[in-house]
Amino acid sequence: MLSIWAGLKGRSEETDVDTLQDLCGVGSYRLSDQESNSFDYELVELSRLLADLSYSKTFSDQVIAAAKKMGVEKARRVVIQYDFAYDPAAVTRAVEDDPVFIGVFAYSDK
Repeated sequence: MLSIWAGLKGRSEETDVDTLQDLCGVGSYRLSDQESNSFDYELVELSRLLADLSYSKTFSDQVIAAAKKMGVEKARRVVIQYDFAYDPAAVTRAVEDDPVFIGVFAYSDK
């Protein structure tokens, strides 16, 4: 499983921000299991942001469909945490409105 967020705001100047901890309320995670992508924080199709990520062929269609239902078809960046099931209902810390949590999805590393 993986959890994915789409960043809609330009945050290129915020170099000291830990996206998951500072913006999403995550207490702990393995940084080595995280990937992100942006094109200089330009607003681009979500499919373009996902294409270069590991294993994306196994989950991108589901992510794009879920994001579209949320009204998110373009983003400035994506953050993926592999082997992590984010549960917004369990978060007790402050959560920003950006990045937007898209959901938890299955993926395959085969």
